[in-house]
Amino acid sequence: GLVVLDENARWSRRAVATFPAAGREVHHGLANAKRIGNDCYWFGLSGSLARWEGSTLHPVGSVNLVSSVFAAPGGAFVSDAFSGQISRIEKDKLVPIAGTAELGAQFAITASAPYDERRVLVTTFNRGLMFFDGTTLTEAPRPPLLSGGRNLTDLCLLPAGFYAVAIDNFGVVFLDRSGRIIQVIDRTID
Repeated sequence: GLVVLDENARWSRRAVATFPAAGREVHHGLANAKRIGNDCYWFGLSGSLARWEGSTLHPVGSVNLVSSVFAAPGGAFVSDAFSGQISRIEKDKLVPIAGTAELGAQFAITASAPYDERRVLVTTFNRGLMFFDGTTLTEAPRPPLLSGGRNLTDLCLLPAGFYAVAIDNFGVVFLDRSGRIIQVIDRTID
């Protein structure tokens, strides 16, 4: 939809496209958007994933629950919050990445940030910081605080190659590329 501010300073919403009717396995409830390259993907709590093209949403596929949609070498990917399964997003389908089907929810990717041309740095629900190269997850250099056992909820690349990692019910950790903690802002500062 499109959010409109009219001449009377009132907000309203106007539909600009409709989602096509689909089979039983595709759910609606698209509420979040993620741009990766020239593509914009929409997803929500239903597990459905759609690609915006022109003025139309095209169903791509469905997972149990989208944990994140992210870019990595080889394209765009979606991580399933329930199973940890990672799938590559193609134009009109999801292609499961071999070996990720049985990872489990603790490996669900929650966020990603560029690392180098071969890998992205990812945060997981309960397995800490990891690398993803488009086919496999491997451990990244990380301090004990970011090695697992905590829900890492967000990650961003900062200037000069530093990273900020948000930890659920804890705070934010700033670290360098080698995994060395630079600063911690925890909830005791509240």
